[in-house]
Parts: sequence; C-alpha cells; structure tokens
Amino acid sequence: MIDRRIFLQLTGGVAAGAAALSPVAVGRTNATAGGDVLSHVRMSDGVATPLADPLRILSDRLHLASGGRLALQPISAGGETAEADDSLILASEGEFAEREPLSLLLGGSPFCAGAGAFDASAWLIGMGGQALWDQVVARSGYKPLLIAKLSRADAHVWSRQFFTLPRDISGARISAPRAIHEPLRMLGAQPTSVLTSELVAAFETGDIDAFETHDCAVSLEMARRWKGEASWATGSLAGTSRVLSLRVPLAQWQALSPSDQAIVEAVAQETAVTFQAIQKVHAGLITKEIAHTAGRGPWPLRSEIRSSLAAEAERLLAPLAKSDPIFASALASMTAIVEPAFRSDGIALS
Repeated sequence: MIDRRIFLQLTGGVAAGAAALSPVAVGRTNATAGGDVLSHVRMSDGVATPLADPLRILSDRLHLASGGRLALQPISAGGETAEADDSLILASEGEFAEREPLSLLLGGSPFCAGAGAFDASAWLIGMGGQALWDQVVARSGYKPLLIAKLSRADAHVWSRQFFTLPRDISGARISAPRAIHEPLRMLGAQPTSVLTSELVAAFETGDIDAFETHDCAVSLEMARRWKGEASWATGSLAGTSRVLSLRVPLAQWQALSPSDQAIVEAVAQETAVTFQAIQKVHAGLITKEIAHTAGRGPWPLRSEIRSSLAAEAERLLAPLAKSDPIFASALASMTAIVEPAFRSDGIALS
C-alpha cells in the first residue's frame, strides 16, 4: 500500500503553453520515446506488495483513456532527487495535515462521533466538497484529485495486547496515520509513523507496541511470525477511512488542454471506484486467510477507544474552524452527512 509519497513522471499530452514547463532533474527517467516530460510525482518508499495498487490502476487507465498519449511512469531516484516546485504528489492526505487542516479530515481524523460513516466520495461529488478542497489546496499551488479511499473496514491493527479501554493505549508506542497522532497523544499514547516495509521489523525489535496497516501482505507476515502471540483486530483505530490524492501543480494543470483535464479527472474517479470495488470483493477472503494463518480470529476494537479519539479530535479541530472559514464550511458539511445517522430526537447516540 502507498505510504508517504511516490515519484512518477507524466509524459505526453503537451497543451498550448506547456512547452515552457521544464522537467525536474532526476538521476534516471524512463520517458516514453518522443514524449515530453510534463511533471514528476514525489514518492518515498513505495508500494509494498499490495493486493490492488491504485497507482497501477491510475496509470493503466490513463494510458488507455488517452489512447496512449498520456502515461505515468515511475522514477528510480535512490534518494538523490530533491523535491521540486513542479512535482506532482501522490500520497495519503494525512501527509499534508500540518499545513492544511482539511487534510486532517480527509486523512482519517475522527472529526465527530459519527465520522466513521463519512463517505469522502459522496462529499466531494455530491456536496460541493471538491470546490472547497480545490480552494484549500490552491493556496499551496496544487489541484487535488481523489485517487482512492482506504476503507476503515479494510484496516488491521496489530498489538502485543488487547486494547479494551482508552487507558490501555496510554504509554503504547503506536504507528498510526498522521491525522490521529494528536488525539492519540492526548490519550497518553506515543504515536509515530513507520514505513509499511518496516512495520514487522519494528514490532519485532520492540520499537513499536502496536500499528495500523491497510497492507494485507504485512498482516499475513505478522500472522506467520507471531502466530498466537500477537493480537489483531479488523478496522482502523479511529474507525474512519482515509483518502489517497494526486496533487497536480496548478501551472501544469492549467497548461493541459480542457480535454486532457477532463480525461485525468474521469480516470481519477474511475480509479477510486475500481479500487473500492476490489477492496470490497477481497476483504472477507483476506480476513479469513489471516485468521487461518494466525490461528485465531480478530478481536473487536471497542467503541470507547474510538469515542475518546473523536472527542479529542473535536477539541483540536474547534479552534481551526474558528480561524479558517473554508475549513469551517468543510467541517460543517461533512458533519451534516453523518450526524443524522447518530442522532435521534436531538440526542446523540454512541
């Protein structure tokens, strides 16, 4: 699964004015013969044997939809490539939470008691969320696109002992999405972010006591190595889903022709739908395989933990909403989607 950021180059589809864009200097690129390099996507430690790779789906569909004109290709940078202003960025939205509060919400923050029912796709398409997201990310000079949603139901939590109550995570070193670091810290935990490829080793050496992952390969490896010794649960710690986004520099987005912009937007939406369908089909099979390998089924994550994380998140988000009208509008519209399902006669339900 994608963690942190992935480097790519986008080739072909040069629109009027795009010739003025200069490519980023990198150690090695594999541009298509005759294709002009428009941009690069920043990437750190890649994709760890995923069941479904949203980047591969996006790249394949973009190539097909454009008749081969547009292509995304990986760059082998070996750590030597410096980040450039004209790089595309493919990453979890939680990566941008420090500078953009809206990324906390799309990155998996439990912004209210019913946040687990929030559907990012419905908000972006049906409630004007894309326009608000565009406004926020434009401040940093990018055009954002939803590429995939990591469902809360498809996450796994591994730990040395069961987490029954909020006090059980106090003092625990937990690798978790960045969007819930502060709520975890408020509950006494020691949150961190370990690369997917290093999670099993970090757990074995005792560097972390628990972690959340969407990568089935990691869970299967944990089941093999810690059979009957480690505890595991299905679902995310916060009970929320996360968004993977592609951010295109505004100058490069505007340099694309309207037809190519429409192709990229349509392919991004199709990628998100396809990835979600693949997850839904395989989720039960994966859980059964992990349970069989581990010799035990998953334990349920208690609602008390999720409720406590949501309460801390709400306290942290309140001042941000007061200082940023766009963020306040986004938070209010997101809450409006899920609040009716968790209220009856004006009384909030747990």
